[in-house]
Amino acid sequence: MTADWTDLGITALLAALVASGAVSALLSWRLPMTTLASAVIAAGTLAGLVLLFGQFAPGYCLIIGGFAAAGAGLLYDRALIPVVVLFIIDAVIAAAVAAFYLPLGQLGASFGLAPVILVIAVALLVALLSLWLCRCDRIPGYPAAITAFAGAIGTFLAVWRDVPDWQAIWWLAALAATALAIAIISRARATPLGATGTGYLALTTGILLINVIALAVITV
Repeated sequence: MTADWTDLGITALLAALVASGAVSALLSWRLPMTTLASAVIAAGTLAGLVLLFGQFAPGYCLIIGGFAAAGAGLLYDRALIPVVVLFIIDAVIAAAVAAFYLPLGQLGASFGLAPVILVIAVALLVALLSLWLCRCDRIPGYPAAITAFAGAIGTFLAVWRDVPDWQAIWWLAALAATALAIAIISRARATPLGATGTGYLALTTGILLINVIALAVITV
């Protein structure tokens, strides 16, 4: 890991924590009954923008996809779409992000699968993860805690296997740290994240996890 990635990564991590803390404090002050979904989205987006600063990278597709997943979740939270439609939308968004973000050629060659099969598998996996986190949201803080745990495990595995994608590793670490903080705050406020927040976490963290775990498996 170069010094540049260390500086960027620490900056992204701190920016995510500051953003989540600031938004959480504002919501707790002005809208105490509102979910903390916006805090999660702000933290993940800011961390990504710091890590992508000055680059034209596929990571921007992940940022856009996160907003799209959050938007679909918002429609579900407001009872404008049923859960089946939410699942389909999440799968389509995940497929689009996977096609642009994941190294499908490298992964396909390593696992002996066509890229289209990998895209479909990722899309279904992320959509199921989103649905599961949404169900878990009946317990305030639970989805964020799950995300924090999974992100921490993925980060450890990626560092241990020396995965050559420090951008994804630091982004995942920033999301894991933010999710842990949000889990504590959500539990204390007894407010769920809603499908808006769980959809964002499922898409962003899910794609990053799939990326680093797949690269960890194929890295010798």
